[in-house]
Amino acid sequence: QHPTQKPTALIRKLIEDSTEPGDLVLDCFGGSGITGVAAKQTGRNFILFEISEKYCGVSERRIREA
Repeated sequence: QHPTQKPTALIRKLIEDSTEPGDLVLDCFGGSGITGVAAKQTGRNFILFEISEKYCGVSERRIREA
């Protein structure tokens, strides 16, 4: 788990309030992938960046399982 992970429901609400389905969501601090999961759950496209290889693997797994 990432030390500053946010609740998926919170990120999903922010995405739904600020974008439309099919829009692109950019997260330059991807962490453990919660933004990607929330974007996928709400029908948005997404691009995530993460510098830590450890969290890249976590993020890929979470998004794939979402």
